[in-house]
Amino acid sequence: MQGWTSYREGFFLYETAKKCSGRGVIVEIGSWKGRSTVCLGLGSLAGNKVKIYAIDPHTGSPDHIASHPGEKIWTFKEFKENMKNAGVDNVVEPLLKASDEAAQIWKEPIEFLYLDVNYHDYELSKNDLADWSKHVIDGGTIAIHNTYPDLRAIIFENQPLFGWPGPRRVLKEFVFGSKNFKNIGIVSNITYATKCNQNTFLDRLRGRLTQLKGFFSLFALKIYLILVQLPQPVKKFVKRLLFRAKN
Repeated sequence: MQGWTSYREGFFLYETAKKCSGRGVIVEIGSWKGRSTVCLGLGSLAGNKVKIYAIDPHTGSPDHIASHPGEKIWTFKEFKENMKNAGVDNVVEPLLKASDEAAQIWKEPIEFLYLDVNYHDYELSKNDLADWSKHVIDGGTIAIHNTYPDLRAIIFENQPLFGWPGPRRVLKEFVFGSKNFKNIGIVSNITYATKCNQNTFLDRLRGRLTQLKGFFSLFALKIYLILVQLPQPVKKFVKRLLFRAKN
């Protein structure tokens, strides 16, 4: 299925959805053709069958629209087919609205929020977090896609998971060091955290260490982009080293 969800991200989404207790629903902002939605759906079915709201106008993200002027984008038909073929259509409820439109009418508590809109833009990313995080219950999970690069996915899965400055700036300003998030971690291109009323100093320190991990992934990406300009034999040697490190 076409999409930009790596294998490790898919497993994370599956496991997090599976662990949801039902104190709130699962919300995905940005579904496209449903690759990540299927992971959420399968996890929910393996767990407590928590309802998943897949919010997407299916007319393309602002970035997609800007890069494809004049192109008519409509992915909802394929999305529905993918949900049915995966057997998750009974737990997935699509909502054909943009993120800001859906946020204006939203009232339900959320146990797992996945912000997967392909934004490069800082303001749009910030608004998404502000609009939706207030609905996440204490102890709920917030996950943001397109944050830090995942070299494994780039090299071995041919996934363009480079991350974007907008979401990273949002993490820096509103998540890392915040008193309202703990258990911050990075899985592939996703950064996630548990919402809380008040974390501890140790929680904030761990958050900063995770931020440092993200910084090193950016540094590794810069090195990789230099290496890909090297002659083919050298690139093959480097790839073998990375493969050994992976295993």
